[in-house]
Amino acid sequence: MVDNRIKEYRKKLNKQQIDLARALNIDRKTIGRYENEKSCPTLEIGLLMARMLHTTVEELFILKPDHIPAQGSDAGDQSACRDEILIEVTRNERISAK
Repeated sequence: MVDNRIKEYRKKLNKQQIDLARALNIDRKTIGRYENEKSCPTLEIGLLMARMLHTTVEELFILKPDHIPAQGSDAGDQSACRDEILIEVTRNERISAK
């Protein structure tokens, strides 16, 4: 599972959901779904959000180590959000290894 601190960082900057939504060109309700962990932003939105909230992706989104599936395990019940992040992390590791 991926936790996030979107609401915490947004409130530190005295921003409302609508402010963040307009800056990202998405619906305000989508910000609410992200904050309540009902949905997960795309990598692009997550990166932009971290920048707008003056933090890092690692501070904004917390990947719980106990929820990372073991290699070869069935990821069928794993969240789509975490799977997207793991795919991106793997891609980035391959790029940086070159």
